[in-house]
Amino acid sequence: MKYDGAWYNVRIEGMPEWHCDACGITVTDDDSDTVVQDCLRRHIGLLTADEIRDGRNALGLKQVELAALLGCAAESLSRWESSSILQSRSYDRLLRVFFGVPEARELLRAIDAVNPIGKRPVPGAS
Repeated sequence: MKYDGAWYNVRIEGMPEWHCDACGITVTDDDSDTVVQDCLRRHIGLLTADEIRDGRNALGLKQVELAALLGCAAESLSRWESSSILQSRSYDRLLRVFFGVPEARELLRAIDAVNPIGKRPVPGAS
């Protein structure tokens, strides 16, 4: 599997799949994709989708609230939590700091209160 420009050999266990004895075809579904994504995340040391969701829920935040504080799109956070895409290493580190350090959460809230991302006036614009 490829992530961040590097290839990784990942052993995947417990992946749901269905095999047709008549034609020999094996198929997977979205649940299989989640298992694959989470195995890769664990292999390379990223938070899993469940860990991101659990961290957000433990702080009582909605996806849109956490995304605003992190400075990412709510759609990206949703995709991380649904295992559609993997978060970057930078966002993974920011998530870990956000979940583990109350002072970091307060600092990001203060920064957002003073200068919210995406809501800055453009000089000379009317």
